[in-house]
Amino acid sequence: MADLTQYALEKAASLIRFAPKEGLDLLWALLIVWVLIVISSLPLYLSLKLFFAKRVSILRVFLVNLIVGFIVSLVKYYFEIFGGIIAFFLLLLIYKIAFGIGWIRAVLVWLLQFAVLAALMFALSLIGVNLL
Repeated sequence: MADLTQYALEKAASLIRFAPKEGLDLLWALLIVWVLIVISSLPLYLSLKLFFAKRVSILRVFLVNLIVGFIVSLVKYYFEIFGGIIAFFLLLLIYKIAFGIGWIRAVLVWLLQFAVLAALMFALSLIGVNLL
C-alpha cells in the first residue's frame, strides 16, 4: 500500500502540468493526492471489515494509510537493502496496533487488500483507465 501512496505522490507531481491555472498548481496536486489516497484506502477498509477488525472506520483507515505510507517511505529510504522487509513488518505492526487485530489477521488483511487492489486495477484497465 505504501508503494501505492508513493505512486500517488509521483502521479500527482506528473499531473501538475495539467492544472487549469498556474496559480492553482499546489492545490491541484494536493487534491489529486488526496483523492488517490482515499481511493487506495477503500481496499484496506473492505479487508478489515471482512476480517472483523475491532476498530474500523473510514477515517481511521485513511489516517493509518497516510502514516504507513510516510513510515514505509522513510524506512525504504534509510535502509536500502533490507528496507522492504523492515517496512513490511512495520506495516503489519501498525495494522495490528491501529485496528486491534493479531499478526495472522494483519497478514490476511494485507493479502486481501492486495487482491482487492489488483482486481480494481484490472477492472479499471478493462474500461481504459490505466493507473500504472
